[in-house]
Formats: sequence, C-alpha cells, structure tokens
Amino acid sequence: MDDHEAAANRLVQGLRPPVDVLVDLAGLVVHGSRIPFEADDPAHVMLLSFASKQHDHLHSVRVLVDAGQGADATIIARTMLEGTAQLLWALNHRPDGPELWWWYAAVMDWRQLRENELNGMPVDPEQWRIVVELLDKYGARYLSAKARKDREEGKPLPTDPYRRSWLDLDVRSMLATIRGELHYDLVYRTASERIHWNPRAMLRSLNIVNGVPRGYRRHDSRGALMALIAGFYAMHQALEVLDQAFGLGLEPRLASVLAKFEAERPADGRHD
Repeated sequence: MDDHEAAANRLVQGLRPPVDVLVDLAGLVVHGSRIPFEADDPAHVMLLSFASKQHDHLHSVRVLVDAGQGADATIIARTMLEGTAQLLWALNHRPDGPELWWWYAAVMDWRQLRENELNGMPVDPEQWRIVVELLDKYGARYLSAKARKDREEGKPLPTDPYRRSWLDLDVRSMLATIRGELHYDLVYRTASERIHWNPRAMLRSLNIVNGVPRGYRRHDSRGALMALIAGFYAMHQALEVLDQAFGLGLEPRLASVLAKFEAERPADGRHD
C-alpha cells in the first residue's frame, strides 16, 4: 500500500462512524416511521421513493468498502449522485419537476405495450387507451430533439418520438446542486470510466511494481473514500428535503452527523 492509499485508508476509517449514523437514521426514517405522504402526489412519492433507494445504496457502499471493493463502491455512489441531483432539480422546479418525473411512466408503459404487441403478446385494449390518453395530454414534453424538429418542419415523427430519460439536463450542471465539491471530476467521471471498461480505469487498477504489472489491485482506498464522501452527501441531502417536506424533526440529528462527517473529511474532497 503506497502513501496515498494509506492516507486514504485512514480517512475512510475516520468517516465510517458518521456514515454508519446516517445509514441508521435513514433506515429509521424510511422504514420505521409513518410519513404522511399522499400516494397521488408526484412530489411526495418522489421524495419517499428516492430517499428509500438512497438508503439501500449507501448501505451497499458501506458493504463494498468493508469488503475492500472501493472501486466498485464508486459505481454505486455515482448512482446516488444522479438520484439526489434529479430529486433536487425536480423539487427546485415544482410543481412541473415532480410531474415531469411522474408522467414519464406513460412513455415507459407505451414502449412496453408496443414491444409486447410487436412480439405477438396479447395487449389489453383498455391499457392502450389509458396510455394513449396520457400521452396525448403529457407526451409532448418528452419528445426528443429530432421529434421536435420534425414536428416543427411538418415531417412525420420517428417511430419512437420520445427521449430516453424523463430529464434532459447536463450531468455536470445537475451535480452542482449537491453539497460537497468536486463530485463530477472525482466520482462521476471516475466511476463512468470504470462502468464503461475504459482503458484508463482498468490500467489504474493494475498493481505496478518497478514499472512492471504484477496483477490486478482489488483494494482501492481512494475509491472507497470518494464513494463514502459522495454517498454521504447524496443521502444527507435526500433526508434534508424529506424532512423539510414532511416536518419530521430531523434537523438537529442531520446537523450533528454532518458536523462530525465534515470534521473528518479532507477539506477539498481529496485525500492528498
């Protein structure tokens, strides 16, 4: 273990206690309390479902870090950053933001029914009717750039005219809404390289001794550090907005665990 890895490992050990506290608090909130949400309110459903999923993800990050799989932990942390960034964007653009997320389900249902029909599977006409009715009402907001251009020029729309995601936003701008600096460069881009099997990510994991590859390095304390920092902030802010929406009285505990975490983390998010 080189000096940088050793320094990162020490920081990981210091961050684990507040991360554990946050995981336990999140579990208590999303699984052990009765939150008075409205099942037909897009913002309420988004808040609760995103916070629940973030709790599962941060638990997974913790398991991977403990198993010495720091590089893989960054992949989960990347997902957490995307989730909280989408949640914050939607809440900052209420009521349109949560509704944009909510009604994209009609696009997904349309694609599934269409695929079923093309594969010769029976499709309920009533389901088709409901989905078409929803897309007549909400579908225009999800048109792809090409479909919008074709519509403006009076051309036929593509067979599938809808974009691939409910939110069409630059990732770097989206991640800027999350507390904690350098998320894009330190976590998102690094994890993306690993997800896509890019050579730089793979070569970074080689164990080099005197300039000669000596195998694949499984342990990655620097990856573990990045994952814990990103995962903590993503979970913490998801709980903050959940608390603000439902008045759960979490502010003192969230402030306390944040102070303990930031007392242990490197000032700029790096370890060297």
